[in-house]
Amino acid sequence: MAQSKAKPKQRATEQTPAVEVPEPRAKEKAAQDAKDREERAALERRLAEVTAELANFAVGLFYATIGLGVVTGGLWLLAYLQSRDIKAAVLAAQESSAAARMSAQVAERSLVLTQRATVIVHEPKAIWLRDGSEKLVGCRLFVTWHNVGSTPTRDMVAAVAGLALDKRPPLDYVIPKANARHQATTMGPNSIMSSGHINLPMGLIADILQRRKHYLFCGWADYNDVFPNTPRRRAEFCYRLDFEGDLETQHIQAAFHIHGERNCQREIDAEPNGNAGEAEEESAVVGGGEDRDRLAQT
Repeated sequence: MAQSKAKPKQRATEQTPAVEVPEPRAKEKAAQDAKDREERAALERRLAEVTAELANFAVGLFYATIGLGVVTGGLWLLAYLQSRDIKAAVLAAQESSAAARMSAQVAERSLVLTQRATVIVHEPKAIWLRDGSEKLVGCRLFVTWHNVGSTPTRDMVAAVAGLALDKRPPLDYVIPKANARHQATTMGPNSIMSSGHINLPMGLIADILQRRKHYLFCGWADYNDVFPNTPRRRAEFCYRLDFEGDLETQHIQAAFHIHGERNCQREIDAEPNGNAGEAEEESAVVGGGEDRDRLAQT
């Protein structure tokens, strides 16, 4: 009875294929797979978009780099041109300053040259000295100093010297300074002043006249001008003295001959009022002694 109530089992036949009913896990897996595919596709689309954006950014960066290089080159060129212009301006300013300084120096030097004290010496003179009976007793030698400048001298020292020698002196012979008569003085603008004098007695005049003695008459004037930072200057002269004539008749003439190169003006390196010796002392007769003193009183 139980067997008759049981339902017969369905078997698969060729006419009726078997149908498999999916289980719940299979459905979930299929849904998950579909979702994964969608997410993968979305990621791939996003990746493609980002890649495209990066490519566009790279292109923009490339052009920006080119632009930056152009701008940098322009700035460098501008800086170069500006630097060149600045150097030219500085050089022009330096040249202008140098020209201004040179102009000022030329103007100052021109002022000094045209206005400074300049002492020159006139030709020497010989004055015959006579006693009360009009007899010749000697000869007085001197020169005249002349300041031809427009300003006075400062710390001026003038001197004259005479020296009698047994032999004719060479052209480079220099009288020892110890034989000189010094005169400290000041000369005003365009002024004239007589130098110190040297008196020659008749005995020495006779020796010179007969060529037993040779006589040098020299002198110098050292001075500064009133302008600062200018060198000390010297005006100097040197003459060889000859006498021509007859002692008995007392008709005698003095002749001065330029001797050597010490007839000039020059700059010197010496302290004010200083006179450095330029030659050794020599024993010689200098128209002087008692006769010179007597002539000075005549």
